Amino acid sequence: YERTRLWGVFADITLDYQNYAFLNLTGRNDFSSTLPSGNRSFFYPAVSGSFVFTEAFDIQNDLLNFGKVRLCWAKVGNDAGPYYVDGTYLQDTPFGGNPIMLLPTTSYDPDLKPEFTTEFEVGTELQFLQNRLSLDLTWYNRSTTDQIAPLSLPSSTGSRTYYTNFGELNNKGIE
Repeated sequence: YERTRLWGVFADITLDYQNYAFLNLTGRNDFSSTLPSGNRSFFYPAVSGSFVFTEAFDIQNDLLNFGKVRLCWAKVGNDAGPYYVDGTYLQDTPFGGNPIMLLPTTSYDPDLKPEFTTEFEVGTELQFLQNRLSLDLTWYNRSTTDQIAPLSLPSSTGSRTYYTNFGELNNKGIE
């Protein structure tokens, strides 16, 4: 049985100019019970825009029916699993009818921070030959920082595992 509390505040603004230029701004602030009190609140924004050039330049022909370019930058936060702050005692099966409480063999970073994923992408959507052929192409660059993961410790420390922030993972690609 595990309990966590996560609540957030979210804002979303969408603007459009003459049905061919669009701008979307979002922001979210989360508050998590699974992080130390100094790092419980974390904010992550996003901005995206798109431009439908076939509408803007009144392109109407049988070859190209629709054309749009888009651009996006976003940041997403993630908290830790339950009980990553102080740890908890573990209960084992009763021995001779008496429950056994064990000290945890896992310790947690007292300055644990949320992990963040930041992504930048550029793309286009094109439709040809009266919408019979379409192309949806995106290039992206995604980076995850302050990943929350366990590190192995020697048994002499009293813990076998230490959860902390470390590492950076980067993905780039074309879809």
